[in-house]
Amino acid sequence: MTKAVLHFRSPTLRDVPAIVELLADDPLGSQREQNTHPLPNSYYEAFQAIESDPNNELVVAFIEHRVVGVAQITFTP
Repeated sequence: MTKAVLHFRSPTLRDVPAIVELLADDPLGSQREQNTHPLPNSYYEAFQAIESDPNNELVVAFIEHRVVGVAQITFTP
């Protein structure tokens, strides 16, 4: 049996749909997120705002090439 290996990396704009899919896959997110195709530009704008903020870091977890997790780390003084 082959074990799945979890990897981590910084996300790119191409990961935004997978991130939104993860966010929409829970009771709160299913009421809040618009998991439509194509995604509204507001998701890409929010991603770029977070990525450009030096006090925030986004990380995605992936297995093989599939995004399976996401974390936003916010650094506060």
